Amino acid sequence: MEETPFGPIIYAFTRKQAIEEGIQVRCPDDLRKEAGFTVPLFFTRRAWDKYVEVPKGMEGFQDLTGRLWDILTMLKYYARKHRTEESFDFRFMCRIPNAGNWEKHERMTDPKDKTIRQVSLTAQAGPVDPDDMSMCITISIPGED
Repeated sequence: MEETPFGPIIYAFTRKQAIEEGIQVRCPDDLRKEAGFTVPLFFTRRAWDKYVEVPKGMEGFQDLTGRLWDILTMLKYYARKHRTEESFDFRFMCRIPNAGNWEKHERMTDPKDKTIRQVSLTAQAGPVDPDDMSMCITISIPGED
């Protein structure tokens, strides 16, 4: 068992396992690099499914790359402001069908068009895995583990 300053590691659930089990999604490296990020980016499944995947009924005028690009653009903007912080929330605008599925981290921006939401997500910097201490960023819904 590996020793740490806090004692031996009893069990470690790795990011590789989280990706294999579908709990996390890795941002495509080509798009991440094009957006100006030098470290790997990961999304929790919940954040990816709700804000990156194209919602049913919006396939004709939205695509996954465009939705992801919007999130990465705003993440980059906020990351510059929070350069020294390990974790920060950032906001972006997103179009989602108004199906009564509003969450605490979402705000209505136009009462006439309830499909447009201002969404807050959390960006957390940290190591990729216990055996890979290189930095990455994990994007999640605020309060999500």
